[in-house]
Amino acid sequence: MDSLLVLGGSRFVGRHIAEAAVNAGWTVTVLNNDSGPKKAPAGTQHIFVNRLDPDAMAHALKGMRWDAVVDTWQGHPEAVVTASRILRDSVAIYCLVSSVTVYSENARPPITESTECRTSETDDPNVYSIRKRSAESMVLEAFPKRSLILRPGLIVGPWEYAGRLPWWLLRMQDRRTILAPGPTDRRLQWVDARDFASFVVLCLSIPICDIVNVAGPSEDLTMSQLLRECTRVVGSEPEICWIDSSQLLQSGVLPWIEIPLWIPPNGSHASAYDVSAVKADQIGIRYRTTRQTVEDVWQWMNQLGRERLLRYLDTRVWLDRARETQLLATFK
Repeated sequence: MDSLLVLGGSRFVGRHIAEAAVNAGWTVTVLNNDSGPKKAPAGTQHIFVNRLDPDAMAHALKGMRWDAVVDTWQGHPEAVVTASRILRDSVAIYCLVSSVTVYSENARPPITESTECRTSETDDPNVYSIRKRSAESMVLEAFPKRSLILRPGLIVGPWEYAGRLPWWLLRMQDRRTILAPGPTDRRLQWVDARDFASFVVLCLSIPICDIVNVAGPSEDLTMSQLLRECTRVVGSEPEICWIDSSQLLQSGVLPWIEIPLWIPPNGSHASAYDVSAVKADQIGIRYRTTRQTVEDVWQWMNQLGRERLLRYLDTRVWLDRARETQLLATFK
């Protein structure tokens, strides 16, 4: 039986990876900062330790061995340095969950694994893409020919604490008129966290040591199609007011920051929804439909209940009702 260590594994992507590995017959240990054992997925062993404390990490992992480790860390890359150093002789393969944001902001589509990556003159650890790129370099250096770097794009699904897809579903339920960023045929790319998790386990089982984009199915998903699925599953019929991206940008609305899932078709990061995942397809990734993902997320939201859901989601400020109302009055 294969053994897996998941660094992170109680909230979203790591949780699904741990569950997929357990279901595939792996012995799984979850290590994270969550002290409550109830937060670890069923069937796993749980280690609670501060990843930013090298001595505590070394003590917690001393004398333990696994066939593979999956690291979902998003914070300061120093934690990845510590983990890769401690685990160098304790695991066969180090899998890092990175991001397509490591690619150059103005890269020409389609984005492939050989596309130029971002560089930084300041190496600012507060920039997410720089943190991920730095973590990649550290893992590749510590585990030459024994590393798997996965670069997913947008990840959605049950337990998504960022609340991007839940935000749209809640608005469909709560509002009669909804602002939507045009154009209506703007393509989106996402991967369901459960499909991503199954792919991680597949790669480790083969095993694969490579850099692989995981951006979602090749079939087109547009903004208008997504909103139709949201209204269908919620059972509401709000009026959707489409406002062109250029008008929203001129009004100071921030893509991705204020309106989740919105990346304008022109400008920096425009290619983020044009990522080639041919290599993942060849390895054998499988995707569920957009409809199934939206339905499952809505079901999960209702199972949690509104109060518990709002406590679980990150307390980030998306486009608020007053600002949306003002924009609708201006452009409708």
